[in-house]
Amino acid sequence: MGVVSDTDFLEATSPNIGRAAETTRDLATLNKRVHQIMTRHPETIRREATLAEAIRRFDESGVSFLPVLNDDETVAGVLSWRDVIRALARAAEDGEARA
Repeated sequence: MGVVSDTDFLEATSPNIGRAAETTRDLATLNKRVHQIMTRHPETIRREATLAEAIRRFDESGVSFLPVLNDDETVAGVLSWRDVIRALARAAEDGEARA
């Protein structure tokens, strides 16, 4: 299992693509296979994890998303830091509506 993050992609491709300095070699970077640039053994989180645990994981690991695993180690989905921010915003709005 692995993931391709924006960082993986940017590190694997040439900064010259689409510029006057572009070469055939630069364009060849676009033909790399996913397995050549992916992060193997990515940080993951369990489906049962709390929002607080997810926030800690994002803070400690520095990643921008976490694959969410079921009990059988299959991927249930992907949690991004944007998802966390949306959840916190909804919680804050709900709290304001009750106050």
